[in-house]
Amino acid sequence: MKAQLTLRFKRRCLKRLTATTVIVVFVTLLVLQAASLRIPLAGYNANVTVSYERVYVWVNVSGLITPPYQHLVGSSGVLNASLVVNKTSIPLNVEVVEGVYIVSYEGGVLFDQGSIENTSLATGVVLNTGLAGYSPFKPLIVESAGPGRWLLTFYSPYLLNVTAEISILPVNPAVNVSNRGGLAYTVIIDVYGLNATERYSIQVKPYSTETLRVDSTGIPVVTGQFASWGPLTLTVEDGRLTIDLSGNTVLIAVAEILVAVLAAARLCTVRDSSSKKARRKRK
Repeated sequence: MKAQLTLRFKRRCLKRLTATTVIVVFVTLLVLQAASLRIPLAGYNANVTVSYERVYVWVNVSGLITPPYQHLVGSSGVLNASLVVNKTSIPLNVEVVEGVYIVSYEGGVLFDQGSIENTSLATGVVLNTGLAGYSPFKPLIVESAGPGRWLLTFYSPYLLNVTAEISILPVNPAVNVSNRGGLAYTVIIDVYGLNATERYSIQVKPYSTETLRVDSTGIPVVTGQFASWGPLTLTVEDGRLTIDLSGNTVLIAVAEILVAVLAAARLCTVRDSSSKKARRKRK
């Protein structure tokens, strides 16, 4: 005996449920696109380290030195100004125009990694003005101008106004990514060079390690970390897995539609189960 199961939908119920589903999906997409909704989950164990042997420091100096008294320069009238970077003196180009000394320099110096550190290098730069009693001159303002970039301002009223742009660029850096978690792990690395930025993506399998060797000069910066669990992409922030709802709108919409289909099968159907023999007996 074979039973036949026939599902018949209630039109009015189905129309209402369809309209409700469309509205819910539409509102959900609008909300997720308008606001970045992130839900923190469990912690995740992964580590990114950068190593390099040499650092290229690019320096761009420009400004004016205006000594109030000529005897500060000396009898020769020649101003020997220099910028001291990591104990290395870089002579500056000096041009005299109507008693004003215009200083400039653009070039680079190569250092070993062991003798240089990002922040301490920038704050330790001094200017030898060449003026008696005014050397070394420390920067008045030290500002970060981006990854590995610093803007130094040497200023004193009626004496000097010199700016120095410093870019700290590792040579052929290596990025080591260790994934100690059980998910597929992806790291986005931006390498900031002197005039351009290169982007790399490192994919690491669970419980493994990968190394990216960058064949250029620039400072690597981690700009994105993601862990994949099936079709779901999770963001890794401060060692914790975070689900970004705005980045998984398609999956959320599909889940809402599946719930609507199940609800339709449950609420909007009329079931008619009978066998052919039972129908014949009724006749």
